[in-house]
Amino acid sequence: MSRKNLFSIAASRMKSEDRLTEMLAYLWQERPQLLQAWLGVVPLACSDLEDWIVDTQRTDPELGRFDVILRVPSHACVIVESKLGSDLGVDQVARYVQHLSRRTEPYRALVTLTERRVEWPAEVDQAAAAEGVVLAKARWRDVRATIQDTEGDSIADDFAEMLLDQGLVRAVAVTPNDLSSWNVGASVLSRLVALLDEAAPYIEQLHDGLRAGRTNFNERLVYRTFAGQNLNVYLGFSANESATKPASPPIIWAGLENPSLQGSEGKTQAEQARDAVRGKNMWGFTDIYLSKPAADVLQDPSFEGQAREAVAFVFQTVSVIADAGLMQDAQFRPPDTLASSQK
Repeated sequence: MSRKNLFSIAASRMKSEDRLTEMLAYLWQERPQLLQAWLGVVPLACSDLEDWIVDTQRTDPELGRFDVILRVPSHACVIVESKLGSDLGVDQVARYVQHLSRRTEPYRALVTLTERRVEWPAEVDQAAAAEGVVLAKARWRDVRATIQDTEGDSIADDFAEMLLDQGLVRAVAVTPNDLSSWNVGASVLSRLVALLDEAAPYIEQLHDGLRAGRTNFNERLVYRTFAGQNLNVYLGFSANESATKPASPPIIWAGLENPSLQGSEGKTQAEQARDAVRGKNMWGFTDIYLSKPAADVLQDPSFEGQAREAVAFVFQTVSVIADAGLMQDAQFRPPDTLASSQK
């Protein structure tokens, strides 16, 4: 497998369809959590696997070229066939199924990734099932849905913007109910921003040198970063657990980042800490975050009381993550009780 380089892709003379595929592979290479999220949206039963190898433009002498092959050795192989304007023929699907039927991984699947919905006869699904191959249909809009949790990640944000610019993702019409919900949501967002502002001075006290950055938000989350020397702390709220689970309840989340972790050793250290606390990565392997339903944490009826609860949640979360091995030398201090804000 050759590593993808975005600048080489942009400078290439590939046709637009191949270039788009290469850009998608680059995104998944650099942000493997987005690949896992997309597999969950499709959905495929292998979405919980990690350490995917992303290959493009691989060729089978008998069956032709494959756009993207995703592999977890000895576990899964997924072919992704990307199309823009052209349709996917039944013969082409049959060739991919034939290739996958020869492979030895327990889980094998073909996913079509298209702008428009594709159709094929039921017999094609039946033939694939007989060979133990899963067939699934995805749209480019599904890719964008998995990027909605990545505010501040320039690679993911730029890719999402490119999909819109190229017309591969189209906005859905706004309804009267949407406008009413927007009115209510704006009020909620304003209060969450105020809560982050109230909590900020006390979160800064958790560790020497922590300083609050600006508040960041998008259509479904709002958060604040606290930067220190060789560490970053996060506190945020999201309207649901993830863009792939829109009906899930709102959550509060806190995270810790150790930007000094590098290379395979740093990644192993971070992954062991993440697994120990059953956490997740937000932007890369150097950060870990934990979340809870917001209603379980913010139970005090007063604004000041909820600020205390949010700060306590951050302190408990980053302490657990640090002790799990992400930053064992970091010593976080319990914050002030916020008693002064009640006077």
